[in-house]
Amino acid sequence: MDFMKQIACLLMIALFGWTNVPLAAPVVILSGEVDGLGPGSLIEETTVVSVSAGEILIFNDAKGQTRTIAGPFKGPLNADPSAGIAPESGLDRLIASRTAEQSRLGAIRAAPGHVPREAELISVAQSSVQCLAAGVEARLWRPATLNADSLFTVTHPDSGASARSVWHADVTQIDWPVNVPVISGARYLFELDIAPRPIEITIFLAPFEFDSDTDLAAWMGQIGCRRQAFALLDRITN
Repeated sequence: MDFMKQIACLLMIALFGWTNVPLAAPVVILSGEVDGLGPGSLIEETTVVSVSAGEILIFNDAKGQTRTIAGPFKGPLNADPSAGIAPESGLDRLIASRTAEQSRLGAIRAAPGHVPREAELISVAQSSVQCLAAGVEARLWRPATLNADSLFTVTHPDSGASARSVWHADVTQIDWPVNVPVISGARYLFELDIAPRPIEITIFLAPFEFDSDTDLAAWMGQIGCRRQAFALLDRITN
């Protein structure tokens, strides 16, 4: 009998001990993919995920709050959000790069009219990768060195969509042509007759509205839109 009582006690201890072990809570993927699982999937909050540069993972955490991870990132989903943007997200590298550039250039700055100060503008000064924040209408900017009446052409080579107009003197900004679609990740050809050569620009659209300019700058830096990311940092710090 005593032996049977001991067995029963051990079973009770095992049962209650097991139920008191905290289990990892599930999170719900809203956008993006983890291990082949897409939106609507449930995974444990302790799952270690890898988010590549330029990719975004959005999920509801165990408390029902919406969380966002911008790549490059590797770590558990339940990483402490109060720590701010992790170094892996690119913000720290962006700030360090900006600081190093300012240190190299010293007090040298681009002459007025040679670089757009607004992160929202698409510059046609040179071939590059550029970004647009969510909800922002695309506007084109040209430098002061190209200030004259000129025919201007925008072409989306993949679809063949094209628009041609006159870019008048003393006008630095014009609207993106309505008959050429703005597609994230698409490459566009820009030809200004007074420019020495055509340029190519790849445009990326932000997947959603970021909570702050800091987060938006981090995303732009990860994509490769350095000029615009730096413009946002300048706006934040000034």
